Amino acid sequence: MSSENEYKLSVVLLVYNTEDLLEECLDSLVNQTLDDMEIICVNDESKDNSLNILKRYAKKYDNIKIIDQKNTGGATAGNNGLKMAKGEYITILDSDDVVVEDAYEKLYNKAKETDSDIVSGKPFKYVGKYQTQLGTRQDMWDKERTVDIHKDLEIFYDVFYWNKIYRREFVEKNDIYMIPGKLYADAPMIFKAFLKAEKITYIEDFVYYWRHRSVNESITKSLTNLKNTEDRLDNYYVLKEYFKDDPKLGNQVIKLYLERFIYPIRGILDNPIFKEAYLKDLRKILLDIDDVVDNEFTNMKYVLYSYLVINDKISILEDVLKNYEDVKDFFVYNGKSYWNLKYFRNPVIGIPDEVFEIRNLHRNFINIHDIGIRNDNFYIDLSIPPTLKMEAARMRFNGLTQKYGSKDDNSYIFDLNVSEGNRFDIELPLEKLVNINFYDIYLEVVYGGKREIFRLGLNNFVDEIDKDMLAEENKARIFLTSNDNLSIVNTKVDSLLNMDLDENRFKIIPNIEEINYKVGFGYGKESYDVYFKRLPIENTDKFTNELEMKWKYSLEKNRTYRMFVKINHEKYLLSSKSFVNYEDQEIDYEGGKIRLFKDENDHLYLRWEYE
Repeated sequence: MSSENEYKLSVVLLVYNTEDLLEECLDSLVNQTLDDMEIICVNDESKDNSLNILKRYAKKYDNIKIIDQKNTGGATAGNNGLKMAKGEYITILDSDDVVVEDAYEKLYNKAKETDSDIVSGKPFKYVGKYQTQLGTRQDMWDKERTVDIHKDLEIFYDVFYWNKIYRREFVEKNDIYMIPGKLYADAPMIFKAFLKAEKITYIEDFVYYWRHRSVNESITKSLTNLKNTEDRLDNYYVLKEYFKDDPKLGNQVIKLYLERFIYPIRGILDNPIFKEAYLKDLRKILLDIDDVVDNEFTNMKYVLYSYLVINDKISILEDVLKNYEDVKDFFVYNGKSYWNLKYFRNPVIGIPDEVFEIRNLHRNFINIHDIGIRNDNFYIDLSIPPTLKMEAARMRFNGLTQKYGSKDDNSYIFDLNVSEGNRFDIELPLEKLVNINFYDIYLEVVYGGKREIFRLGLNNFVDEIDKDMLAEENKARIFLTSNDNLSIVNTKVDSLLNMDLDENRFKIIPNIEEINYKVGFGYGKESYDVYFKRLPIENTDKFTNELEMKWKYSLEKNRTYRMFVKINHEKYLLSSKSFVNYEDQEIDYEGGKIRLFKDENDHLYLRWEYE
């Protein structure tokens, strides 16, 4: 490296009261496969043990540096770290998140290969200990490409600073820093960077796991906090200034970004302290946007809300938000579909038809007519407004995937059958979901040159349903999560496991790397259950997918145990079909015999017979 660039990459880590998660974040940084990297940790006067954790890591790793500053907010903390950086490229991340092990190597190598000012990789949301989809638009990262900001407007959905690396010389030359004091400092920084960059590259790889935490435990500010709301709306004027030399592009991007200004409206209208000021400032912004109601970039809810705010129809807005926001009805006329609220074509109210026009698919308008499991098959019958021209429609099952797992390896996508009027169906053998797991159920559609993914749930059903949609016992079950989203748990997977037994132990080797289940056996109370242990990878803190149980201390004499898999808190009995190489077994052990056998229902049992 040149004397000016002392490292390939400088990582600026923003730290504020994250002691419970900081070590996991730091571990993901110090174990990066990219060499020649510095880690600049900016502690923004944490009140917990975060600083001591940083100091402990800094003693162990000489590429970790600490800035311990008075509390000035994340934007100033980030800028201070960036200005200390000596890397050829730089990046910023939050200290409660996780970076994929080879993320920076992939981003840096692609930056060097393409001579890019910015390289962006795919993020995922981290809820609890599992990954999930982040937003409906993931198509930005569908293929590696160099983007054109005038043609590839979808990149302006990608307002995160933490899934990208930036050429340091480019950042310094164009003053690409966060605005001090701003709570929502990410979007202005990213938009300015996009506008100034000569070359931006997107890659397909997963690089970053953003941790979703509740407001109570996160530094995330309340959506109805006055300062928060003012800051959110102030971004409009910042972004407008950035686009002053290209107002046409600016107006398109602002319309795409419109949701960010309107998103907190429900909570704010319930709060009389903020309501008047918010609506006044929001109306001023909406009036300043050209053709704001003629908006192909956002969902039609926000188009309607914009119209109602502009025309001071606040009582109607409040009524819609309170009573009609989830209405599924639509009306088809002259080749167009409209949201069929009670205010549509109401001559007294006089709202133009185009305000209700459905130009983009919204979750409200995905109708599930039937769903279930029969004869070891998952089936679904659904429809969407017939005037939306679909290029493709697919059923997507996203399996629960733990940290550092590959999401693609645990997701399954199947084309839906298409019939007239945008009606879709599929009957899918459960064995096609080739892993024992919980799966979130999505509809994936391609239309208008974009790919969107929608989580299906209770509000998509045309008719009332029985929430206890139990399916074929001990094979699969469709259910509603606590958020009323649809998921399926599948244990109907044949030939998934291999067994290897000898006089000392019972080993199980899954033929898929990603396992989110436990294998065990028991005979009564849960406290009597015994679980196979995952075998460690030698000289590391990681584990293989191989499971092992030693006979010693595991079995009681003359006790019969049922074998099962456990996913989260639920147990499902194992059958002989679960194994590639199942055979009944009889093993001599300490004067008795350990038997592995199946019953008339093909359920598996272990027994240590001793006379």
